[in-house]
Amino acid sequence: MRFFIGGYILLWLVQMQLFIAWDILRHPVWCPYACSLYSVIAFLFFTGIVIFALKKPETFSLSPKYRSSTLQESEKKNYHKKLLALMQNDQIYLNPSLLLPELSQEPDIAPCYLSQVMNESFHQDFNGFVNKYRIEKSKLFALASSIMQLAFVASSSEFTKERPHKVL
Repeated sequence: MRFFIGGYILLWLVQMQLFIAWDILRHPVWCPYACSLYSVIAFLFFTGIVIFALKKPETFSLSPKYRSSTLQESEKKNYHKKLLALMQNDQIYLNPSLLLPELSQEPDIAPCYLSQVMNESFHQDFNGFVNKYRIEKSKLFALASSIMQLAFVASSSEFTKERPHKVL
């Protein structure tokens, strides 16, 4: 980001010098075509930077998301294992009103650390993580019987109307 700002300031200063020289001297050393070409190149450069920044905003971020977290790598791996065991063995995702604080009580993990583990280890937020398990359970119900109705499959895997879910 500092390179972007530094480059912008540098180009702005050069552009201001060109305009000042053109207005004050009226007879600059360079030709008007060079000034026009410079303006077009500067516009295309900044447009490219903006498009790149919109496509990959993490490139211009100054700090990582969990920079101030005190969670150690060994703790993260331990929480990762606990979370997997809770989801696979206890099937806590079948609770239709499951929220992050409730999920964090079972393995006794702070909600902020649990969220960090989900984001960094599984690359998903809470809803995406829980819904992944619910969708897999729905697939198992649907495969078990081809004559099941969709409503029964949804209710069996604890998808409810009250809470919105992401579409995969």
